[in-house]
Amino acid sequence: MDINAVIANLGNGNVTTGNITTGDIHKETIVTNGYREEFQKIIEELKREIETLNDNSSKEAVDLIQEETKKDSWNKKLIKFALDTVQKTGVTLAAKVIVSLGAKAIALLPFV
Repeated sequence: MDINAVIANLGNGNVTTGNITTGDIHKETIVTNGYREEFQKIIEELKREIETLNDNSSKEAVDLIQEETKKDSWNKKLIKFALDTVQKTGVTLAAKVIVSLGAKAIALLPFV
């Protein structure tokens, strides 16, 4: 379990902390099929847009995402990296639709 804590004194004086216990803390993420379906629809739409640009690196990034999403457990870091690649291509080629779709997919990533 990771616990990140920060104590900051922004004024004058002392800072005192007591004993900190974690108890029985569990972090659970509930994934619904709805989020995954929406995510995959966005990826399909991205693929169609990228095909019109004829950019190989973006095509490969979307193919990588699609292969990863066929698995039961997704590597979200890999997917985010691929989506960042797609978005950078969209910015470079001034393809606002690709940038927008990439942003939507990244926003959904924590829920899938």
